[in-house]
Amino acid sequence: AKEKSDEVAIVQAACIAQKTQIMGEKEAADRDLAKALPFLEKAVAAADSIKPADINELKGMRNAVDTTRLIMDTIHVLFQRSLNPCKPRALNILKTDIPFINDSFDDHTKNTLSNSNFLKELLEFSANEKDNINEETIELLEPYLLLQTPDGREVYNGAVAKKSSSALEGLCTWTAAMSDYHKASKIVKPKLLLLNIK
Repeated sequence: AKEKSDEVAIVQAACIAQKTQIMGEKEAADRDLAKALPFLEKAVAAADSIKPADINELKGMRNAVDTTRLIMDTIHVLFQRSLNPCKPRALNILKTDIPFINDSFDDHTKNTLSNSNFLKELLEFSANEKDNINEETIELLEPYLLLQTPDGREVYNGAVAKKSSSALEGLCTWTAAMSDYHKASKIVKPKLLLLNIK
């Protein structure tokens, strides 16, 4: 009876230790998840701020400005849609020529704006596809999101986008927030998966 009692005590102690470890890991995962959620909320709020009239304004532009071309290409990157092969081209944003790559607006992304379900696609992506963003997509987005003028001014931000169109502000904020969400959530996902296995 003493031997059995000792065995039970050992198993019980191991179970308590394992429970303590799992609870600690869950708390850490919850903290990391709490850091990722504001980016998702920011993306959803940005998509919600875009109205059909804003999209119609962008569609109605006779010649898309370079800010529009830049931001729409980032949406194509996120949606993993076609872009033109890379070749150098200067963009004119903030009244400054910025060395970058040729956009795909005329050949590919203009059609995205023409799609009557475009806003719905943004919201569905935020709700259902955000966790399918991969590292390659984030790497392709980085040059756009980190673009600066030769004198060091940030180009890819809502305030700059708004100077061209209020719709662009929401689209710019949305794409950047999707990238930020991925970066924050990739720390959380393996931990949550591990906790589910345990």
